[in-house]
Amino acid sequence: MSLKSDLNNFWLNSGINKGDNILLHSNIKRTFFYFKKQYKNLKVDDYFESILNIILPSGTLVLPTFNFDFNRGITFDYYKTESQMGSLTEFARISKLSYRTLNPVYSFAVIGNLSKKFYGIDNKSWYSKQSPFQVLNDYNFKILS
Repeated sequence: MSLKSDLNNFWLNSGINKGDNILLHSNIKRTFFYFKKQYKNLKVDDYFESILNIILPSGTLVLPTFNFDFNRGITFDYYKTESQMGSLTEFARISKLSYRTLNPVYSFAVIGNLSKKFYGIDNKSWYSKQSPFQVLNDYNFKILS
């Protein structure tokens, strides 16, 4: 087996199908280190690219890039405020493939076919019908955790 095929099998055995719309809301530490034991050269981008290889081009990947510092009075910078949701979400946030939604607390990195559905959402209420959460609901995103 190879790293690429093992990662692809991991995602497919997790219930992900080609073209799925996925909200990946998960700490990758356990699975990352599982694969790292077998493949010493594993990097976060290998993990990231492997899920994209399964769901793109017709699917969409959404990862939370939440940062709660805004609630403590720290300024939110759309381009620079880092995700506090883990290494994979931060990797997605800075990826040239992703679009980051605008909310200073509940932002998401979005990649794929439905990305434009998230453009310009500047929700005042975090869980309103004018929020990314509504788009996730409208398009029946699978939640992977």
